[in-house]
Amino acid sequence: MKPVPRSAKLNRIEWSALSYYLVVCHTNNLSQSAHILGYSRSNLSERLSKLEEVLSLPLFERLRKRLYVNEQGLSLGKFILPALILEHFATHYQHDLAEPIQWLEVKLPLRFYGGRLSRALENAIQTCQQHYPNILIWPLPYDGFEIRQSQTAEWLPKWSRIGEVHIDWAQQLKTSSATNQSIAGGWCLLSHESLDLPEILSLKDLAKIKLSLPRLPWILLQQIASFIESANLSFEHITTDYRQILSRPNDQKKSFLVNRLLIDKQVLASDWRISQIEAIPHAFVQIQHEGQHPVVETFIHTYLDAFQSDLGNVSWIPKTQLKHWGYLHQTIQAGSISTAAESLFMTQSNLSIQLKQLEYTLGYKLLQRKMGVRNILKTEVGEIYFELCKGMQHIFTKLFEYCDGQRLNQQQHLSLGLLPSIDSKSTLVQVIANQVNEWQQQNPQVRLEIVEERHRYLVDALRNHELHLAIIEADSPWVSHVPIQKPESMGLVIHPTKIDATVTELDWRDLSAFQLVLPRKGNGMRLLIDQHCLSLGIELQPEIQSDSLNINQHWIIEGRYASILPKSAVSQLVEQGKVRFIELKPNLNRILRLAYLSHRILSPIENSLLQFLLK
Repeated sequence: MKPVPRSAKLNRIEWSALSYYLVVCHTNNLSQSAHILGYSRSNLSERLSKLEEVLSLPLFERLRKRLYVNEQGLSLGKFILPALILEHFATHYQHDLAEPIQWLEVKLPLRFYGGRLSRALENAIQTCQQHYPNILIWPLPYDGFEIRQSQTAEWLPKWSRIGEVHIDWAQQLKTSSATNQSIAGGWCLLSHESLDLPEILSLKDLAKIKLSLPRLPWILLQQIASFIESANLSFEHITTDYRQILSRPNDQKKSFLVNRLLIDKQVLASDWRISQIEAIPHAFVQIQHEGQHPVVETFIHTYLDAFQSDLGNVSWIPKTQLKHWGYLHQTIQAGSISTAAESLFMTQSNLSIQLKQLEYTLGYKLLQRKMGVRNILKTEVGEIYFELCKGMQHIFTKLFEYCDGQRLNQQQHLSLGLLPSIDSKSTLVQVIANQVNEWQQQNPQVRLEIVEERHRYLVDALRNHELHLAIIEADSPWVSHVPIQKPESMGLVIHPTKIDATVTELDWRDLSAFQLVLPRKGNGMRLLIDQHCLSLGIELQPEIQSDSLNINQHWIIEGRYASILPKSAVSQLVEQGKVRFIELKPNLNRILRLAYLSHRILSPIENSLLQFLLK
């Protein structure tokens, strides 16, 4: 697809197309969506194709003569929904009411638009808008699939905030209170109807089935992963999101572990059979809130009812034209119609007509126009609508940036995690600087992303499909390891003045005489050290536990503490005479290994890098 310049995109997008697109995201069925909207299938398909063309991004894929929204298309809904909420608020706002304009913050885990979370949210927002037209219900979604929640710059209304509702997944039930409510959901096995599994499955039944685990929200993934590990069940990882799997026919007749809270029966394909698993503890949707305004109670009550019922999708029926909001924003920013018209490549009369159409639709005069005065001023209500303009501009800027990023990501991509290292001659640095760099030169079509993190995070990121491969140094559950270096001895690293020059090796029991700084427990290197000491019947008591390599190195060079490290990690410092490396007996070897998630088939790109590093 040929990209459309951003400056022209907004003028080619219609609110109605965005509203229809959300319906298709909910149903994942073009024919059903066309029936709901009262359009022919071909007419709706044509309008959605135009949206694809403007965004220069494929949003759909075909399977067995049906059209499905792909993952990047579902992600797009997270931008479209807030924009429609602002338009809906703008056309229902009542300036003549005595009530001031306020807003309620709603946080919820939403990686992809659609499903029960989205449907309940939209029902609650429209109900609140009907009863409280001057209160904006503003969702701030975050990616519940991520291990760490990334902070992004969001547009926040400048008006008075009256409270917050926080919706999240939880593994344990918190005591219900006036500010905390929960919905419980049991775990299920979804299988092909031809397997004819019983409605209730025991652990013995599960042990006979090859289980599949799709991508799930991180909190739920942790819970089910711990259960599978403790029950020693056979399974495979699937990198596809659970919603994409359940809305499509189960052609491969696989059996997936999913929590009932995630199942949306309105889009569940017809050949799925649900079997309950009572042995696995329930998970929960947890709703916490602050604020005393009645709108908070209305929102929570409506949300809970909508989430637990089979309510249909609400409709967003825009009354304005999207391009008019861009014209208003540009005019107020420019300070005059003539300046704005010039930047928009429009005549003054045409721009003035377009702005009056928006004012007529909203029912309010937004701009003060005076004959002979070049500068244009906002009215009191115009100030409010200018704030909504800024929110829309922010949302569509993020939407276009997302589309641009997705186009870049469509090339082959590989994310590689590695442990931190600060010595330029360390084995880890040499692997990346030489071997991985050489591999990428031979595979220029691959976009390589390198993530430097601690051992525990790397393993969690592999489990959560945030990394393809990682170079780690200790055994870990759920991942397979392939050694990519020869064993390397670990020893005491210490300032030369803190140990006799004749000492060349020590017993591990001698370390009690030194003040040590070691990584925190759970760190890969600390796991190696603790396991080795346990086998020797000793326990080290470090003075300081620190994961910061820079700070630890500074302390060692100052002579304040000693540490235990692989020799290559301090090669440069040893050569410079700043530290000494003392061998420890019996030997403890560190072996760098390339790790990947067990029970997952490596892609050709991943396998190519693995084989290259093994040469």
